[in-house]
Amino acid sequence: MTGIQEIQAQADTLESLCPELTKKITSENEYQKTSALLKEVLQQETTSNIVSELLSQRIKEYERTYLEFETASETPKTVVVLKALMSKHNLDTTSFKNEIGDKSAVSRILNEKRPMTLNHMKALSERFGISMASFF
Repeated sequence: MTGIQEIQAQADTLESLCPELTKKITSENEYQKTSALLKEVLQQETTSNIVSELLSQRIKEYERTYLEFETASETPKTVVVLKALMSKHNLDTTSFKNEIGDKSAVSRILNEKRPMTLNHMKALSERFGISMASFF
C-alpha cells in the first residue's frame, strides 16, 4: 500500500468512527451533537488539536450558513454573539453576573472597551448551549 493509499484508508476509518469530523452539518440536531462533541474534546487534555479544529470548522460552516451570529461590520464577533444572545433571550447587562460580572463589565465588552475572555466565552457557551466556536 502506498503512502497516499494508507492515508486514505486511515481517513476512511476515522470518518466511519466519527462522521462529525468531515460531514457537513445540516440540522440543529447535528449542530448540537457536534457542539457537544467539541466541548467534550476540549475537556480532554490528550486529544489532538486536529480533532477540535475539524469539529470547529464544521460548526463555523453551519453557523455562517444557518445562524444569525454573522455580521458584515467590523464589530468583534464576541460582541455580535453577546448582543444576539441578549436579544434572543430578552436579557440586559445585569443578566450576566455569573458569566462576565457586573453590568459595567458587560457594558465595557459591548462598547468594545474590554475584550471578552475565554472564561467568559466558556461560561456563556455552557449557559446558552452554544459552541465556543461561535465567538471566533
